[in-house]
Amino acid sequence: MTRSILAALCAVAAGTAIAATTTMAPFKAIDANADGYISAEEAKAVEGLAARFEQADRNKDGRLDRKEYEGLTASTMERAPAPSEGR
Repeated sequence: MTRSILAALCAVAAGTAIAATTTMAPFKAIDANADGYISAEEAKAVEGLAARFEQADRNKDGRLDRKEYEGLTASTMERAPAPSEGR
């Protein structure tokens, strides 16, 4: 029983990680100059990212690091309706 629960939890976690990477563009793809950050200019290339840039920029340095971007993708996944909800 414990193994089945553990296996189910791993499957859910893996599914969430896969969904997050397919819903939003990969960090490296947006970071056009490969400096390790997404600038406001680079964010304009991704639909919806520029509009949420200031919200995602937690430390207000004018750029998104990987952790800030991943926080944004996680919050996007939390709000996204499940596929069975009519999508």
